[in-house]
Parts: sequence; structure tokens; C-alpha cells
Amino acid sequence: MQLLDDIVKAKKWIDAIFISELGTGMLLEGSKTLDGRDPKLIEALMGAQGSGGLAFANTGIFHALQRMMDAFGHETGHGKLSSTILQFGDIKNFKGILVVYVYHLQQMSLAIGFVSTRQEGDTLAGMVIHCESNIKNVLKEVENKYGP
Repeated sequence: MQLLDDIVKAKKWIDAIFISELGTGMLLEGSKTLDGRDPKLIEALMGAQGSGGLAFANTGIFHALQRMMDAFGHETGHGKLSSTILQFGDIKNFKGILVVYVYHLQQMSLAIGFVSTRQEGDTLAGMVIHCESNIKNVLKEVENKYGP
């Protein structure tokens, strides 16, 4: 999906984007641009053939997280999980961010992940702003390709 590469190239905060099917954990789409990005990150996410790398192998956990948070939302009256932000490292040794949106189509549910390996202090705010400004276009492209 060319849009994913275009977003990564245009945004200094976003290093990679992936789209996976929650039920199977399979990688459906992923950015491939290496322009100013760490090649190890792309290889770890996408793998040599583009069907998912070692870092992507455990993203099926998002399905369990989605089910757990949907149950929590149902019990508390807050609705289904729409997104989550995961920060890596610790406060003194920040390593990166993963922002994941959960999106339900008629035939499947998706995890759309935006990855940042930036370590600047204001990364979280910048990352959230750029993800929010791009997610609607990504969702529109997903619906065009995979159906409503």
C-alpha cells in the first residue's frame, strides 16, 4: 500500500506502519521505505519476503488485548477498544512508541500500527498528532482494498 510509504517518508516521527489481521495475526500490509530509517526495524517487522519478520511474529497478542479491552469496555460502558499506545524502555531510557488502532471490517478485524524509534523528549505528543492526522486516510485505503 503506497500510502503507508508516503506517510513514513513525509513524517519524521513515524518510522514504520503495519496492518495485520487480528484473528490470524497475519501481516497484510507494511511500509517498506528505508529513507532515513533503520533497516533493522523494517526487516524485523516485515521480514525478508515482506510477510512478517521476527518482531512481528508475536503481534497476534493484539487480538488477545483487543478481546480483553472490549470486555472491559462492555462491563464499564465505555465501548470497544479503538486504539492503544505502547511505550518501550523506561522513563530514563526511552526506546520508542507503538500506536495501534483497532478497526473492524465486515469480514475481519485489523490492527494498524504506527512505529517510532525516536528518542527525543517530545516524541509521544508528536507521534500521536501524526498518527491521528493520518489514520482516517489509512482507514479509507483499507476499506477500498479489503471492503467495508
